[in-house]
Amino acid sequence: MNIKLRLSFQFSLAIALILLLFSAGIYLFSASHRRVEFASRLEKSAINSARLLIDVKEVDSKLLNIIDRNTVKALTREMVFIYDSRYNEMYRSADSDFPRIDSLTIYNVLSKGRMAFSMGELEGVGMLYHDGGKRFIVIALAYDEYGHNELQRLKYMLFVAMFIFLGLLFPLGLFLAGRALAPISKVVKEVEQISAQRLDRRVDTGNGKDEIARLAQTFNSMLERLEAAFEMQRSFVSNASHELRTPLTSITGQIEVTLLKERDKAEYEAILQSILEDIRSLNTLSNGLLELAQSSVDFTAIKVKPLRVDELLLVARQDVLRRNTAYSVDVRYFDLPDDSEVLLIMGSENLLRIAFINLIDNACKFSPNYRADVSIGFENGFVVIKISDSGIGIHPEEIEKVTIPFYRGKNTRSQTGHGIGLSLAKKIVELHRGNMQIVSLLNSGTTITIRLINS
Repeated sequence: MNIKLRLSFQFSLAIALILLLFSAGIYLFSASHRRVEFASRLEKSAINSARLLIDVKEVDSKLLNIIDRNTVKALTREMVFIYDSRYNEMYRSADSDFPRIDSLTIYNVLSKGRMAFSMGELEGVGMLYHDGGKRFIVIALAYDEYGHNELQRLKYMLFVAMFIFLGLLFPLGLFLAGRALAPISKVVKEVEQISAQRLDRRVDTGNGKDEIARLAQTFNSMLERLEAAFEMQRSFVSNASHELRTPLTSITGQIEVTLLKERDKAEYEAILQSILEDIRSLNTLSNGLLELAQSSVDFTAIKVKPLRVDELLLVARQDVLRRNTAYSVDVRYFDLPDDSEVLLIMGSENLLRIAFINLIDNACKFSPNYRADVSIGFENGFVVIKISDSGIGIHPEEIEKVTIPFYRGKNTRSQTGHGIGLSLAKKIVELHRGNMQIVSLLNSGTTITIRLINS
């Protein structure tokens, strides 16, 4: 069942339930009013009979019976009973075969002073009547033919009205559901026109105020993220293909040239050394690509644990120095409180180590003395890591671009590399809910500042 039909049924059911409750309320109120009004009429009839019998001395029970039989009764099957305080029957307008009023009912009337009750179809009212210090029990019974007939007519009218309304409700529900869902249908049609080749299209947000508009806005935001992801993927594939092609072409070319003629041992060794360098470069590139892909996943999927940032930096320093013995890395602390726990963060040891290695290696590589300065501190609830060099620096217009995968600054083309290190480090830092800032002066050096949240 589609949403339109479901909404129509739900709307019809809700309105039908409201109508049913409303009709039941009207009926119950009318029934209650009928009982109260009929009891009042019975009470008046009983009081009139009691006054004639008790207050008017010339009227006795026989004369009252005659008066009663010759009076046009306003109530159907009306009967009046009068008892003294000892439960002795003084008067009855009913036929002799009518059952006596049981003593419990008489007692209840005497104790309560007034009471309404029923005997089969008949409704009755009992009350005390006082005359000169004496108490009498007066009971009136009758059948409310008119009231019951009116209730039956009301019930019939309510049922007819319910069926008429129910017959109109479903078409009305369909109409209203159609109008309510029209913006959604429009959104669906617009979404159907969007494909992987047309991610630049956006859904109309309408008035921009209702829930449909917010849905369209959310969908547009998703499209923007998806378009950016597709563009990043295309760029990644294109750049990765280009970067991988270069060492592979070099290796292939060198092997083909080598196989053209016989060579001596020294030539073979030189060629193999060149091929080995290309293979190492290719291995470095492939590892960087894998790490870059890994850093792009959801942080919630990464295993994290408490880490000491200073210990992790020292491990990264040792890895860099082991790979290149010409490098020099100095590590110092600044603005640290006595509590060493401030250097604790929640993170991935492998990913953060990769980020630190890349940043330290870059700082050493682009410094004329192959030296990097690393400082660790604590500021405003953040663990702060600064990695500085005295190298070639970055052009001001390129600072925002150097963290884009495969982008390389104009003044770095002479150095080996693939443009992955900075982008990889930034992604890893951001995955850890941190931030990375680059400050650089051309031909003076670069300082990269990382802020990570203390756990």
